[in-house]
Amino acid sequence: MWTLSNWHYSADFRYDVGAVVVNTDGYGNRLVNVVGGQGITWNQPVGLYTYAFGYPAAPPFNGQSLKYCDGYTFSDIWSGWANVGINCDMTGGASGGPWLAYFGGTFGYVNGVNSYKYGWLPNNMYSPYFGNAAGSLYNTVRYRY
Repeated sequence: MWTLSNWHYSADFRYDVGAVVVNTDGYGNRLVNVVGGQGITWNQPVGLYTYAFGYPAAPPFNGQSLKYCDGYTFSDIWSGWANVGINCDMTGGASGGPWLAYFGGTFGYVNGVNSYKYGWLPNNMYSPYFGNAAGSLYNTVRYRY
């Protein structure tokens, strides 16, 4: 498992990104080749039409079913324009769920994650902007195992 040092040491939401590499199975197959997966992209413009997925567990949700929000991303002015948001009413439990850009109903490209909300803006969800740091993390782990 890997994350960015600014998240690990400082809990800086601009770097709330992690990666997990899974060993191959007994036949040498990679998990993504067995069950499928999404792509990843970074340094995309703010304003992309995006789908945010998660399993929100706090009321009015129960954490038992996959939910999604969709819409255009926008800059998070409260973070000093460093992160991005989407209109979304998902609650706690949805954290870590992917934001898929260029989503065609089955496949897309991860371009964010459900990271945090502001209490005074319950209908917005925020993600770190997937820029060079996210790309660097991906390139660090992509050929492991």
